[in-house]
Amino acid sequence: MDTLTRIAIAFWGTLAEMAPWLILGFVAAGVLSVFFSSAFIERHLGGKGLGSVVKAAVLGAPLPLCSCGVIPLGASLYRQGASRGATSSFLLSTPQTGVDSIAATYALMGPVFAVVRPVVALINGIFGGLLIDVASKADTAAPSTEPEKTTSCCSSKKSCCSEPEPSESSCCGSKPKAESSCCGSEPKAESTCCSSTQPETPTLGMKLKQATRYSLVTLPTDIAGALVVGLVVAALLTALVPEAALAPYLGGGVLAMFAAVLVGAPLYVCATASIPIGMGLLVAGASPGAVLAFLIAGPATNAATISVTWNLLGRRTGVLYLLSVITTAVVAGLLLDALFSLDQLFIPGHALAAHEHGLSVFDHLAAAALLALVLPAVYGKSIKPRFAPTPPALQSPA
Repeated sequence: MDTLTRIAIAFWGTLAEMAPWLILGFVAAGVLSVFFSSAFIERHLGGKGLGSVVKAAVLGAPLPLCSCGVIPLGASLYRQGASRGATSSFLLSTPQTGVDSIAATYALMGPVFAVVRPVVALINGIFGGLLIDVASKADTAAPSTEPEKTTSCCSSKKSCCSEPEPSESSCCGSKPKAESSCCGSEPKAESTCCSSTQPETPTLGMKLKQATRYSLVTLPTDIAGALVVGLVVAALLTALVPEAALAPYLGGGVLAMFAAVLVGAPLYVCATASIPIGMGLLVAGASPGAVLAFLIAGPATNAATISVTWNLLGRRTGVLYLLSVITTAVVAGLLLDALFSLDQLFIPGHALAAHEHGLSVFDHLAAAALLALVLPAVYGKSIKPRFAPTPPALQSPA
């Protein structure tokens, strides 16, 4: 019973430390979901070259998408004409961090980890994207996707309205003698392809509703299962593993970095759910660099992401994708250990003391609110998956 009590206390303490910042991150993510739609991302990243690789990493880093949630959007980018490098850059940087995980990282692991983590995600995205672009020569080898780019007859060079023999069944439905294209045809024709393919401008109320739904329903549902598992694993590490027990294995050095990568790579763990596990490893004696390596490799790699990368972008791209993650994780971990000691990371003291002190009434209330958001999603996924919520606005259908 004493062991179960320690596990429960560690679980609740970690949850309460994360909850206020994680809820704040949910709200920020909801705002981002309004301004960074799938169409916006595809419009700005559907290109090739160095610029698209850098933009893919920069735009992907703050988006609150997990390693599986980013897959359909990455596939859509590639179909829209993005190079293998730009697509890989987006797939690398996006799941490693996000506004919600940055806030939770700051709360549980301090400001150094909160800054270093997104910076490394950006570096990994740019490095991996450029490596893949150079190695695969995507600018010349990428398949033509022009038919996919044509979303309406008005956006195509071969507009159906400009055909020499228009018929009544054309998408524009205008008179055969109309000299102008369907975009400039009769204003009264409400059935033209232009008017039918361009959605109404969302009102402020619609945007607020979308942001609220994404913050309180979609995002908690996406990370619910992984977050609960991460909290349980962190509680077990904190309560059962003696302090510094992992130091001989993860206490620093190249082998420790590779060991942390091997632990994190096969797991399905999102950027947020990896935080309590990383904190548990730190308490158990892992070096800060090994924890950073785990935080990089865990969210960036899992069976689903590797499978899609392998099949969509090619075998060589899949291998280079993994190589870039491993290289970045090991190098970043070694640099963090070389530049910072544990005392210099400004990790909250109560976080290193088994999560037993320093929690306010507000923290406990936030933890209860977070559980109210997460537990129904866990129940819905495991018991009633057919009633899953509408996919988030940031995701694009595959």
